[in-house]
This record gives sequence, C-alpha cells and structure tokens, in this order.
Amino acid sequence: MSHTLTLAEFQAALRQSFALLKARPLQWLVVTIVFLLIEALSFIPYIGFTAKLAVAGLLLAQWLVMCGEVAAGGTPRLATFAGALTRPFSAQWVLVAAGVVPFVVGAIYLMLVGGGWQGAEFFIGRMNPALAPGIGRFFVFKLVMECVGAWLAFVPGAVALCGLTGLDAWTMGLRTAIGNWRLIVLSIVFGIAVEGVFALLAQAVPVLGILASAAVLIAYLAWMVVLTYTVSVRAFDLVVDRPAPREGYDPVDVG
Repeated sequence: MSHTLTLAEFQAALRQSFALLKARPLQWLVVTIVFLLIEALSFIPYIGFTAKLAVAGLLLAQWLVMCGEVAAGGTPRLATFAGALTRPFSAQWVLVAAGVVPFVVGAIYLMLVGGGWQGAEFFIGRMNPALAPGIGRFFVFKLVMECVGAWLAFVPGAVALCGLTGLDAWTMGLRTAIGNWRLIVLSIVFGIAVEGVFALLAQAVPVLGILASAAVLIAYLAWMVVLTYTVSVRAFDLVVDRPAPREGYDPVDVG
C-alpha cells in the first residue's frame, strides 16, 4: 500500500532526515565517499557509464537499508552494500533498470539532436573528450536524466523497504511517485538548482570551485538518499518501530 504524503508528513520526513544525518555524521561521510567510488567504472570503455549506473541502482537500495538501521538506533555498515549480491535476480534487474533507464532516455535525446549514434558516442564509447557534447546539450542531457530518475525514486524503496520484486516493485514505485507528484516536481526543481550551483562554482573559481562542488555533492547526495528513505517509509505506509531500549542503542526520533 502507498499513499500521498500530507504537508505535515513531509515536514516530519525532513526533520527525520536531518536527525538521521546528525546521528551518525562521520559514518555517513564514509558511506557516501565509498558510494562515489563507483564513478571509476566510467573509465571502462564502452560499458563504463552504463555499468556505473547499474551498480549505483543496486547499491542505492542497500543504502536505504542502512537508513533503516540508523533509524532503529544502529550504525550504517559498509558491509551492507554487499547485500546487493544476495538479492534475487527478480529484485536486481528492477534496481539496475531504475538506475539505467534515465541514462537510456538521455542518450536517446543526444542521438536525436546529435545526428544518431555520434550524439551519444562519448558516453557509450571510449569517453573521448573530443566527443563530449556541448555545454548546452550536456545540460539538457542531465536535465532529462534528472526528470526521468525522479519518477523512479520510489522503486529502490519498493525493493529494499517493502521486499517487492519484479514488476510488483516497479509498479509500486511508479504508482507511489504519481501519487506524490508534487514531491517529484519539487525534487526535479531542487536537483536542477543544485546542478546549477555546481556549474557556477566550477566556472567562478576553477580549482576551489571543484573542491567546493565535491563537498556540496557529498552532502547533497547523503541528504537526498536519507530523505528518500524518510519519505518512502511514510509513502509506503511502513511502521518504523522504536527498538526496546538496550545497551549501545540510541534510537533516532522518526518524527
């Protein structure tokens, strides 16, 4: 089951997202940096960019599992990422598709405006800088990916939090996104604004701007994943129980 979040529920999700980050800041920093290491896959010729997105889709579901662990008073563990390998194939293909589909749609856009295969060759070939699309096309490409990806934001949660697989997970994720379309539109606008900040920082101060962009990216990514968790548990009508008090646990208020 899923439902449309009320304003009060969204505000509670926002409060909880900051509470979860505040509860384990250093651990979340490590988790985010390790997650970003998958960028190295981009350098694999021909399949690198697609492989990076596929792995990201698998690991994102595990990141949501970590959020649940922290919400229950635990600590995010990097070993949780390995759980992606033990999920049934019927769950894995859904997560891979959720990660790759936005790129496929973006690549189709590049092919349409770039005269066929050559328009997307930079991402599907050897990542040759000479083949990179212009700034305008690249921005629209990122915008297309942002829009498509936002509508698939609930799919990883359907797998990781609801235990669904196959078309059931895909359907639940899309139905929940449609029911919460205002949040989806808001996330798209916010994502575009952040992309603009990255671009402005890089152009204004090339070296420091890149460092600042990296810091903003780490913070933004960590917060967005945690917020996706806090929104998803409410949208999916999941009950987050407080664990019985015991040594070593510091339950985080779920709002």
